[in-house]
Amino acid sequence: MLMEEALRRLYRDRIATCFLEVNRSNEAAVRLYRSLGFVVVGERQRYYSEAASGDTSALVMRLQLR
Repeated sequence: MLMEEALRRLYRDRIATCFLEVNRSNEAAVRLYRSLGFVVVGERQRYYSEAASGDTSALVMRLQLR
């Protein structure tokens, strides 16, 4: 609900595109962002200094709001 409200505010403020980074091993978060319409547009190797899963890569995701 928090993410949906944030996206509504971005849309209301006429923001065209939203980007985010998420740990690629965070499957729940990746599923959430995909369900909101985000698509993977890149990957950043060794983005995080440490990760519990051992994977320190981040997926770069984008949502077109307009």
